[in-house]
Amino acid sequence: MTKKFSQVFILLLSVFVVALHLFLVIKYSVNAPDLDDYDAVLKFANGFVQEKSIVAKTQSMFAQHNEHRIFLDRFFIVVNLVTIGTINFTGLALIGNLFMILMFLLFARIFKEFVSTNWWLFFPVPLLTFSLESFENFVWAMASMQNVGVVLFAVASLYFLLRTREIVVGDFVIAAILALLATYTSGNGMLTFIVAAIGMVSMKKPLKWILLWGAISVVGVVSYFYGYHSVGGHPDPIATITERPDQLISHFFVLLGCIADDLAISVFLGFVFSVLFIFLILNGVHQRRAVLFFILCFFILSSCLVSLTRGGFGVGQAMSMRYRLYSELIVLFFYFLVIVEARLDGYRRIVVGLFFATVAFLYIRSFSQNIPEMRARHDNLAQGVAHFNAGNQIFHLSYPDQIHAHYVLTKSLALGIYKLPSINLSDLERTTVEETLPEEEGLVQSAFEIDSTNGQLFVDSASTFIEGQKASDISVYVVIKNEQETLIFRTVRYLKQRETSDRRDVSWFTQLKGLSDGKYALGFYVKTPQKNAFDFTGAVLTVASGKLTVQQDPHLKCKFSVDAFENASDSIHVKGWVFVVNADAAKIGRKIILRSGSIEKAFEPEILVRPDVSAAYNGNYDLSGFDLRTPRDNFSPGRYALWLEISYEGVIKLIDTKSNLEIKK
Repeated sequence: MTKKFSQVFILLLSVFVVALHLFLVIKYSVNAPDLDDYDAVLKFANGFVQEKSIVAKTQSMFAQHNEHRIFLDRFFIVVNLVTIGTINFTGLALIGNLFMILMFLLFARIFKEFVSTNWWLFFPVPLLTFSLESFENFVWAMASMQNVGVVLFAVASLYFLLRTREIVVGDFVIAAILALLATYTSGNGMLTFIVAAIGMVSMKKPLKWILLWGAISVVGVVSYFYGYHSVGGHPDPIATITERPDQLISHFFVLLGCIADDLAISVFLGFVFSVLFIFLILNGVHQRRAVLFFILCFFILSSCLVSLTRGGFGVGQAMSMRYRLYSELIVLFFYFLVIVEARLDGYRRIVVGLFFATVAFLYIRSFSQNIPEMRARHDNLAQGVAHFNAGNQIFHLSYPDQIHAHYVLTKSLALGIYKLPSINLSDLERTTVEETLPEEEGLVQSAFEIDSTNGQLFVDSASTFIEGQKASDISVYVVIKNEQETLIFRTVRYLKQRETSDRRDVSWFTQLKGLSDGKYALGFYVKTPQKNAFDFTGAVLTVASGKLTVQQDPHLKCKFSVDAFENASDSIHVKGWVFVVNADAAKIGRKIILRSGSIEKAFEPEILVRPDVSAAYNGNYDLSGFDLRTPRDNFSPGRYALWLEISYEGVIKLIDTKSNLEIKK
């Protein structure tokens, strides 16, 4: 009776967890590209459909994407094109989630064969496998297929190859095919060959089969690296090892323990897992529990490979959501090994019960922490689509280089291989929040643009920050306030190719018909882990009968002139003057910003003495002049607009000079 009840309970729990998982994936997915989707999906598909040669089409499926060869992703992209004719990003993400379900069923098979027949002990498996801590792997099309697919194929390969001490020819063939698929799904997939070879030697498999596996491994690895090229912008692993070994080790520990979602605790857990792994080796667990141990070994070596290739980015990078799946599965297979090695009696039952409670707590907590992030991602993509459909086709695509994203997307639309969802700005939800605003302290710095189009109020291109706080740690809200009410709105973050990372670029809009007539003060409310801050911008919005007028901060009334914006022999030359009316020019901060699409470069100019400006405007504006010469090699070809960023007494104002320059190589 108890055994039957446990089976029914675990079955119902698993069905519930999987159903809830799929519901959230569908609810928060948008049929729109995100980040690497522009290159890995759309750019590939553009080239594939235009390629006439079958050989060239096949080669493109095996071509390198960053440091990986993502044949699996491209295979399903082609299937998508052949079956329904257009790319569907939600459908591609669901393929990755199908891999998740298959992986979960494989874990159930492994549990039954190698761990226990007591199904109560299976309780943590669905909660760890489908935790929202790694939701990026569920709703992001290319990442879902790649990151989940490689785990599925690697685990399945090791299972078929090592589940028996004798060689079964059919299992060996399946394992080899799965190892090749893992390799051509993601770069760490080739570790399957290495881990499996060590497992075969440890289990004393026949030498001829070990040599055959070695030969297949050589073919897989050599073919992977044939024509391989290094990826620009990525840290050099050798430099990371020799120059920053402490950072490398910390990065590795964080990767192992990032299930904790706290940097310090993750480092500690990673250290504990490393010690436990060594303890298991010294106790010969790899010989007694080959399948469980070597699957765990694959996850740990994959983390090691990530640290070698990405550790140079910094320890914080190891907390990226897409890596947490490995940490969760490391915990799961440590649990399997502990269960099968230890007798569950006395205090050990209490320890297991505490582990169950911890896993259940982490699973439930993952909803409160990550559903807002899933919603924010959904809103970001939906707003990008709505802006594109409205004709605002730049600055709202989910990709750092907006010009490149725009080119790829418009080409896909022209070729008919992708259709944007019919999302309009009027369809988007106006989301207000209840917050208690702190007192103004002058900490929030911002630069923004205000516009009113078709009865909608936009606060856009808003660069909002608190000095010293990273953009990734900032949440920004728009506040509009009058005597009767205070409205606090969520914003949507958009990406911008910047040279600094301390600013959070956001956009927000609402229907003017939802605002009562009157005057509203505009402010920004910024939340960080260390401090919340709020300040008004000085801008006043006047709404009357659905029409908007804007009065900017009267204390930041600026005058300027651009005397030169030109191509010099090998440099770009900018010269002119700018001042804030009735302010000492010596106390004004200024930057020169050159924009081309989403590319933005900011420079500190040389200050020039301009007594002529003081004489002309009867003020203390001698230090209002500026001069900049910067090498032309700093710029990609394109048409650049000249902006001035003026800061005074904690207020920042952006000035569009209306000056443009075509920069050519």
